[in-house]
Amino acid sequence: MLEVPQTWQKHLGLKKDKGEQSISKQQIADTCLHLYPDAPLFEPRDGLKDGRSDAILIARYLFDRLSVAYKEVAA
Repeated sequence: MLEVPQTWQKHLGLKKDKGEQSISKQQIADTCLHLYPDAPLFEPRDGLKDGRSDAILIARYLFDRLSVAYKEVAA
């Protein structure tokens, strides 16, 4: 199951700021921390861990999609 970033970002309510070409890493990290406050997204020295918040939100998107599909099959 391959999805383009815009698909899972739209599902999670992420929108790019006016004048921007893409959604900022900080906005993705903020959304991830809103859903999972204890998610380890930052390192003491390096700051935001690259790609970790994306991976967590992609997993959330897939979980949501599979949950809906399971409910449809079970009904």
